[in-house]
Amino acid sequence: MTGEGFCKASEEAFFLAARNVVRLGIVHGLGDLFSLVGEVFISAGTGLFAYTILTNTDYYKDVLSPALPTMLIVFIAYIIGSNFMSIYGTAADTIIHVFCMDEESHNHCAKHAPELLREFIHEHANEGLLNNHS
Repeated sequence: MTGEGFCKASEEAFFLAARNVVRLGIVHGLGDLFSLVGEVFISAGTGLFAYTILTNTDYYKDVLSPALPTMLIVFIAYIIGSNFMSIYGTAADTIIHVFCMDEESHNHCAKHAPELLREFIHEHANEGLLNNHS
């Protein structure tokens, strides 16, 4: 983001993460939780849809038990859902990382952050969890 070489940028990113470990940890944890919920809903919804199709369609009347095909479909849906939700997790981590960079480069005032994000961080900084500076 700053135009530095790889090694210098890696060093800066490491120390930025070290200075904002609580913020990054909270966002990463919430992102993981949201991703897990998304993966479960994608898998369950796809499995329910597959089971409904297998049991209520004349084309699949010769299937003795819909359990095995449904489990296979749920497994495949979980893998696909996991790949989609990992994009969300990466985006959430990137947003908080860039927010911390913006805040540090503008004297603890995120100049380029959306107003809603600034308000959220300001409100929750009073609780001590998201407060990076004293």
